[in-house]
Amino acid sequence: MAIIIPDSALGDRAYGINAGEKYLLRKLRDALPADCLVWHNVDLPNHYQPDIVAYLPRFGVIVFEVKDWEKGTLTYMDKDFWEIAADGRRKHVRSPLEQVRNYYWELVKYES
Repeated sequence: MAIIIPDSALGDRAYGINAGEKYLLRKLRDALPADCLVWHNVDLPNHYQPDIVAYLPRFGVIVFEVKDWEKGTLTYMDKDFWEIAADGRRKHVRSPLEQVRNYYWELVKYES
């Protein structure tokens, strides 16, 4: 069972976590071995905050940007931006793939 940081992320009164993030945290906690660390909402420079970062000693780091959208929410996508239909209107959001790419480059700076 992996270690979740902070462990309060799975509590009933967890702040700043949506249902999709909580679901993934539970799955990772239960599926990964005890030597794995899983962080929720890690603060990185440039105001970046990946939803979940998992460290697996034998494999490396995995970064997750969780979107708790329903089927049909996504109406358009390209490399940098996606359009979603939410709350009765359409809005442009940064692509989760682009978000993770940016998080990755911030994390790489820590390795150096």
